[in-house]
Amino acid sequence: SQVSTPSNPFMVLALLTVMLLLTRLSILVKVGIGFVTFILFPVQLAFGFFPVLAMILVTSAIYMYIATKPTPFDFMITKGVQSAFAQTVYYPLWALTMVPIIRILGTTYIVEHLTLVYMISVLIYIAYMVFALPILAREPVPIALINGMVMIPVQFFLMTYIGKGFVNYLLAFG
Repeated sequence: SQVSTPSNPFMVLALLTVMLLLTRLSILVKVGIGFVTFILFPVQLAFGFFPVLAMILVTSAIYMYIATKPTPFDFMITKGVQSAFAQTVYYPLWALTMVPIIRILGTTYIVEHLTLVYMISVLIYIAYMVFALPILAREPVPIALINGMVMIPVQFFLMTYIGKGFVNYLLAFG
């Protein structure tokens, strides 16, 4: 028996939105282990800025709602509205910064140099994060810096070993 993968782009985006919400809520994100850029970068490459913006805004609204209500899984999730708000500011800034980069480099070049371009996007993301979290979420600067430093090898590993297949899968819809 063969495993079936979604072939409807709306279903794929809905599934990735759920995955984005789960990674945003996860406490692992607080220590630099997350999948935000790993999900949003290929989505933006395949579908463009507006689906990414929609994913960010939908998950932000749900995140802020969950952050203010008690849940049975509070021990596994982040509960700060400040973090959700900060992310709602710097995620779109990062995605907007990626628009001209993707347009100038082109999809073919990016796919051929995927890890390099992706890691540049991760560094841009970290720059926004390290600036926004202390100001908007009142997180200590060293915590934001450590989070960014841990993110670099995690994201490099993800894109190097499973990213190309994921990106090519999403590009098949674009």
